[in-house]
Amino acid sequence: MNSDAKNKGTDSSSCIEDVIESQFIEKQNNRIPLGIKIRVPKGDLLIDSIKEGIVIDHIEAGKGKVIAERLDLYRGEYPVVLAHNLSSGRRGRKDVIKVVNGSLDEMMIKIVGIISPNSTFNIIKGNKIVEKFKALVCESSDCSTRDLEKDVPSIFCLDTDDVLVCYHCGTVYKKEFEEKQRYVVNLKGDKYLWAAEQEINKRFNDIRGRHTMTGEDFSFLTYVETLKRKKKSDEFLSSRYEILMMSESDRIRMEITEEKIKYLKDAEELALKIHEYVLESFFLVDYDRDRKCSWSDLKLSVEKRLDKIDLRNGSLGLLMNVAFDFGAKHFTVGLGRSDYYTLKPEIESKKDRLIDDYRRRFKRSDIIELIKEARISDKLSKISERHKYIMANMLKAIDYAVNNQ
Repeated sequence: MNSDAKNKGTDSSSCIEDVIESQFIEKQNNRIPLGIKIRVPKGDLLIDSIKEGIVIDHIEAGKGKVIAERLDLYRGEYPVVLAHNLSSGRRGRKDVIKVVNGSLDEMMIKIVGIISPNSTFNIIKGNKIVEKFKALVCESSDCSTRDLEKDVPSIFCLDTDDVLVCYHCGTVYKKEFEEKQRYVVNLKGDKYLWAAEQEINKRFNDIRGRHTMTGEDFSFLTYVETLKRKKKSDEFLSSRYEILMMSESDRIRMEITEEKIKYLKDAEELALKIHEYVLESFFLVDYDRDRKCSWSDLKLSVEKRLDKIDLRNGSLGLLMNVAFDFGAKHFTVGLGRSDYYTLKPEIESKKDRLIDDYRRRFKRSDIIELIKEARISDKLSKISERHKYIMANMLKAIDYAVNNQ
């Protein structure tokens, strides 16, 4: 935090610990995410829709021209549409600005946020809205972020009491707006889950660097164990024959060495850490005014925060589904046949106990104790199907990262 904040009596600890400050701030600026609704185009629109560009909607009536002039849009290289005094269901009248093929910068966000705070930004790509948000600007007239001659974007964080404050000057943001609570919850998610993200990414990179046992290896182990459990004698003999006919190199490759034991143990701890992260995320994602959230929003939030792990690999997504299923069963109530859910009443008071219970269940099926000093034919039948599923996908996710780095 800069000297302005200190002058107001707010030290750096009022937002976040110094050790995580710079990383946390990178994730938040002055955009308040809004839900995107799919609308059927009407035939009586006064101004045509655009395929690519920016739409600034719900501008206070009469302020559209001021914004356009301040942004110098008329001298730009892109076509601009400015509509005055349109009908608005929210505020009676509004202005709208459309910039065809235009791009957005922080100065534009700041200027609009100061002149018309309730305006909304819509980023259009391929004839679809891909991002929708409001601008959030510090309320202090002395803050450097309100200086239209300085390219200083508004950035907000939470103090020790989780109150929304300006990062630059420490001023508490007191104005209420419809999406404020959701925005604060999202900030809390970034604040409290940041340390876990760093630990997960550190462990992931460490294991990836060693990579002593592949997902293919583990899948083969579980495949052999499945073959052994077949009841028909001819199939059982066939599977035993298949094991005996393995090449010398395959036999050597499949030995469970101390190095592989350590590798599997660390991979197992990483899998558990990812599951705990998913479960905590149920309580730190955007909920709407009715306390609803969609499954797609929850999963997107988790994937976005774990962006340093390559989530394009389906194996890691399958791995996390186990935790999503547990959270859905114990934390939430589904809302009919829709994609939306809501948290159970008073579930936050039970959260820690339920996550601890999940951790104990996971550790009871500890794979290392089951395969330590064992060969392919020993003890593997005791490993639960659930645990095999988790570990196979964990190792496949690491394989993917290694092969695509």
